[in-house]
Amino acid sequence: MKTAGTSIEVMLDKYCGENDIVTPIYPKISNHTPRNYRGYFNILKGFNSYSNKKNIKRIKHLVKREKFYNHMSALEIKHAIGNEKWETYYKFCVEREPMDKTKSHYSMLKNRGLVHNLDDYFKKGIFANNENIYTIDGRIIVDKIINYNNLDKELREVLLHLGIKNFQTLTVNAKKGNEETKKINFTNNQKEIIRNVFKNHPFTIK
Repeated sequence: MKTAGTSIEVMLDKYCGENDIVTPIYPKISNHTPRNYRGYFNILKGFNSYSNKKNIKRIKHLVKREKFYNHMSALEIKHAIGNEKWETYYKFCVEREPMDKTKSHYSMLKNRGLVHNLDDYFKKGIFANNENIYTIDGRIIVDKIINYNNLDKELREVLLHLGIKNFQTLTVNAKKGNEETKKINFTNNQKEIIRNVFKNHPFTIK
């Protein structure tokens, strides 16, 4: 589930200017300064493109005057900034191989007391399939999908492409949950379920 997104946001913060948009992170991080994320937006724009649950979430952000917020989907961002500006941006994200991603998601839910074991997790059927973050109508719309297992190298390539040369690699904390998830083993039936859930995933499933 975790793809070092927060660590990357904090790292990029210091390269952003006063007019750039930086959304809040919760809980707050001392060296991260949110800015320019407030404002109203047209809630009706694309209203029928979202689920009822998503529209309720968008209404809550509208009430709080949060035009931009954490974990926005590609479609939400495109609606917020407009097609013309959207086309000028270099867009990238970090994704994880589905088996590893499911292990991480299960571990996170278990640690939060939301599931008891793997059987409970698969019975509830709530998987970390968030491909809508970087797709629109099933089409990948980012310029680069960084492979989490090759995070430092591929992130370095992206930053150099963006003209950012003086940067530090992410700390080991970004991957601190890996050792715990390595101990999780799926049955063949569980693996087949994961393959079906992530059948359109951009990375080859183990």
